[in-house]
Amino acid sequence: MNYYNEIKRELIDNELNKKVKDYSKNKYEIQKYYNVGKLLSEAGNNYGEAIIKEYSKKLTNEIGKKYSVRYLFDMRKLYLFSKVHPLGAQLTMSHYRLLFPLNDNNEIVLSSNQTLFIDCGTVVIAIGQSPNPLIRQTTPGLDCQKWGGIIVEEETNHTSKEGVWAGGDVVTGAATVILAMGAGKKAAKAIDEKLSGE
Repeated sequence: MNYYNEIKRELIDNELNKKVKDYSKNKYEIQKYYNVGKLLSEAGNNYGEAIIKEYSKKLTNEIGKKYSVRYLFDMRKLYLFSKVHPLGAQLTMSHYRLLFPLNDNNEIVLSSNQTLFIDCGTVVIAIGQSPNPLIRQTTPGLDCQKWGGIIVEEETNHTSKEGVWAGGDVVTGAATVILAMGAGKKAAKAIDEKLSGE
C-alpha cells in the first residue's frame, strides 16, 4: 500500500468537500482525519516515526496547505483516541486536541505552570450549581421544586408566572451548558411564537 498517496487523497477529498458541503463539514472532516490518522499509524508502524515528518513536507508542497508534523501527529492521535472514546460529529479537530490528554471522560490534566488556550467563537461561563434562593423569595406566583428549581412546561419552558420562561440549571439542577443552551433555544422559540401571536 502506498500510504502517502492514500493520505494525500483523503486530505484533498476533505478540502473539496469542505467547499461543497459546509453543513456537514465537521462530521466529514473528522472522518477524513480519522482515516488519515489510521493510515499514519500504519505507516509509522511499517516505516518508523520519521515517515510522518516526510509526509508533512510532501503534503505542504503538493496540496499547498500547511499540514505540519504536529497536525499529522494529532490526526494519528484522533485515530488512537477513537479506539477508546466514541467520536462525535459536533466536535471539531480543535475540540479533540483538547481531549487527547484525558485519562477518563471527566478529567483535564494540566500541570501547574501550563495555560490552556481554546480556539473558540463564544465562551459561555456557567458556574452555578443550584438556583439562587432570591428568585423564589422575590417572585410571587413562581412555582418551584422543594430544592429551589423552577417548574416549567416541558414543551415551552414557560413557568407558572405569565410571560416568564426559564431553563438551564435553575430548572434541571447542575447539568451541562449544552442542555442549558437547548433549553434557551426552546424558550426562545416559545417566546417568539407568543409575541408573534402564533
